[in-house]
Amino acid sequence: SAVDYGDGPLLEARRLLHAVAAFAEHARAYMRGQLAGGPVQEDALWESLGHTKGAVQDALADDFNTRGVVDAVMGLVHH
Repeated sequence: SAVDYGDGPLLEARRLLHAVAAFAEHARAYMRGQLAGGPVQEDALWESLGHTKGAVQDALADDFNTRGVVDAVMGLVHH
């Protein structure tokens, strides 16, 4: 299908990019001990990472399902 380069999809892409960038910065701050919060539940983290990895692989194997990849990554970011 054709790629829509209209204002709506580009604004959505920008919003998603900012969410991923904020997630990455929060993760770095947590690892440096600069982010308040309790300890990470490692079992839940590894489960989420494994689920996301599988979902991304499935989406990529499905005729390069970009929307599926984005949804999987954003699910991890919002978890």
